Amino acid sequence: MSNVENRLPASNSASADGGKTVVVASNGPCAGVDFGPGNSASGTNGFLEALRSGAAKVVVRGAFTVTAPTNLGSNVHLEFDDATLTLGGSVNMFQAGGQSNLTFSGTVRFAGGRSAGFAGFGFLLNGCSNVLFDWTCQVSDFASSPGKFLINCNPQGPTGGRNLTLRGRTVTLDSTVIRTNDWSQVDVSGVHTAPGGLTAVVPLALVAVMSDGAAGSTGGVSVHDCQMDGGGIQKVSGLVRVFGAPGAGNIAGVKCANLQLRNSIPVPSAGLADGLDINHCVDVQVSAVTGDRCCDLVSCVASRAVVSDCVAQDCNGVGILVGDGGSQTESIADITVRNCVATNCGRGLKFVNAAGLGVASSRGTTTDRVTFENCRSHDTTGSAQMFGFGFNPVGSITNVKIVGGELSGFSQPVANAPRSGLQVRGVAGASDSG
Repeated sequence: MSNVENRLPASNSASADGGKTVVVASNGPCAGVDFGPGNSASGTNGFLEALRSGAAKVVVRGAFTVTAPTNLGSNVHLEFDDATLTLGGSVNMFQAGGQSNLTFSGTVRFAGGRSAGFAGFGFLLNGCSNVLFDWTCQVSDFASSPGKFLINCNPQGPTGGRNLTLRGRTVTLDSTVIRTNDWSQVDVSGVHTAPGGLTAVVPLALVAVMSDGAAGSTGGVSVHDCQMDGGGIQKVSGLVRVFGAPGAGNIAGVKCANLQLRNSIPVPSAGLADGLDINHCVDVQVSAVTGDRCCDLVSCVASRAVVSDCVAQDCNGVGILVGDGGSQTESIADITVRNCVATNCGRGLKFVNAAGLGVASSRGTTTDRVTFENCRSHDTTGSAQMFGFGFNPVGSITNVKIVGGELSGFSQPVANAPRSGLQVRGVAGASDSG
């Protein structure tokens, strides 16, 4: 992280917008430092006093143990200068409700106090707008209990949040980085795991964008340019999870691109943790997702969706799956899977959908109008992957087309095919039908 040469200017210097910059440091007031733990009547390490001083920017420098929350107002810029913040009580480090124009930048480490058993978030931001995280960050120890995250964003009563961006580089050792519920215009990038992957099971997907519909419709979600390794120990579904709710809770306008998602669970095994889970969404674009040693690499339970240029290998489940045989609660339609590759997948499945590519539906639902274009599914071991393409019609599956591409290395390229509603055209390794 940053060194002495990269330190910020001394306190009371003019910021870019002409306002004052003040510094909070762990060694307290001294030359170039305005606030610190020793002069903090509120018990907030001086953060709150600095914010109340009317500064245009507050710089946080050094190591702090946070034992009381800091309430954020609007128009706040916190810049971390090689800071380390450790949770020292059951509190949120920073929290805001209904505020706007919040910016967090610089270089920082966050530790969630797991060994001491403290509960709380790094940031609890409810119903806010125009929030920017643009930093170099490391996070650990927010994994000891369910629902403990670095950044947690909810509605403020009936008002959802809007315009949240996480960019720069955020490295997680064992923690959920961000979870939003009922926020629109969410853009997340630069989330990574440390070399070797996660060291503990996190409480939810590393990136979880969700909606329950309580604050009205949500949309405009982009998750891109991330690299995540589950360490072979992940239990929850999805390293990246975009999950709405039926009806009004559907998330509209989802883009997931340039994601490397791997090693969430042992393969082969009965583990069911996916790479990317998209559910209860409409108008979806998924592209360039690659990975291995997951259950399904991409699970798309969404309507009006395009999944393209994804590469899955050595998965317990189906490499690229449209619909779901168990968790699907709404009918979906109009999905295209294009230029995707699955190799040696279906390794943990014991039923007929043990395939590299597949389509499914749950009881009481229909998966309709699905096209696979120029996709390849193959087995290189002679035993790992049973089928090229599989159907799992617990509910109803209608109007499926497989056009071009290749299903090779199987005695049965298409498993559990329906008697009608399937067209196969120009697929190497499979006869035309339908």
